[in-house]
Amino acid sequence: MTDKTRYDQLPEELRRYDANSFTDKYNRLAWDEPCRTIAAHMSKDGYWYIHPDQHRTLSIREAARVQSFPDWFRFAGPRTAPFKQIGEAVAPFVAQAIGRRILDFLGSSQGRGRPSSRLVDTHLKIRKTMRKWFDSEAKKNSQRPWRLEADVWLNLTGELLFGDRGQRGKAHLFWPNFRKDWPDPRAYLRDDHRAGHLRTIGMSKIAPTLDAFAKYLAANNAPSVRELISIGINEKTARRAMALSEKSHDRPNDSALIRVASRVFERVAGQKSNIENQIATALLVGKDEDAVLYAAAIELGETICTASAPACMLCPIELNCSHLRKG
Repeated sequence: MTDKTRYDQLPEELRRYDANSFTDKYNRLAWDEPCRTIAAHMSKDGYWYIHPDQHRTLSIREAARVQSFPDWFRFAGPRTAPFKQIGEAVAPFVAQAIGRRILDFLGSSQGRGRPSSRLVDTHLKIRKTMRKWFDSEAKKNSQRPWRLEADVWLNLTGELLFGDRGQRGKAHLFWPNFRKDWPDPRAYLRDDHRAGHLRTIGMSKIAPTLDAFAKYLAANNAPSVRELISIGINEKTARRAMALSEKSHDRPNDSALIRVASRVFERVAGQKSNIENQIATALLVGKDEDAVLYAAAIELGETICTASAPACMLCPIELNCSHLRKG
């Protein structure tokens, strides 16, 4: 074979795979063309990466060089493991480019050096102010008090009952009672009148989902997003609830969260790029181990920093908001 030979051009007796499905299963690389990106599948076979001259597939070190790993980098495990590690990794040159882009975005005092201390101080001040506001004001006046619960059962039950726009007006009347009567999934399942309670607020339609959710939690101490989706809960809702109840380190983007972040950091306002949104929200909430800043940002976006009529003068971080200064 040469670098121009196609798999379906091989004599039939030399083919190990269906030529209709695998038109390029054997691929000899060319010296004067880019190599194919190394995929983790190379740990199973390297037929896509046959050496340009020698009758063999690429070695571990050759595959690493293709993906820009320096020669001093060492991989762990048996022979197949490094190929998988190389194929699943972000190429170092790509990671370096991303890191430089983030540093440029944050702003730096000396070229590609560290972010300026002034900018870091501003971010820390914003987070400290948001925490204080959340503890002193948001918890008292929240329109969605179930999202303040550090319990995935209460968090998701409230979302299922009152998350829809048409149901929010009923929340302040009925949520306290539901929270008292159904503090955990077992209490809900013991309530023989639960179907009637759901009819009271016009939510009989969610009874099957709520029943399945309660039975699942009653039998599992460690819920997962995948299982929540399988019983009929929306993925975005499930991921947000898991984050707010400290069951996950994931901080999924939420429209309210993105709105606050893009207004505070005006440089990304109006951008549709998901990576820009992720950078902006990361700047706003930081590492946020206990999800308080995540909850505060969402609450801020839904109550004060609204889409059509933001109440900027009531915002706790108004002095550090680029949107307000611009206005």
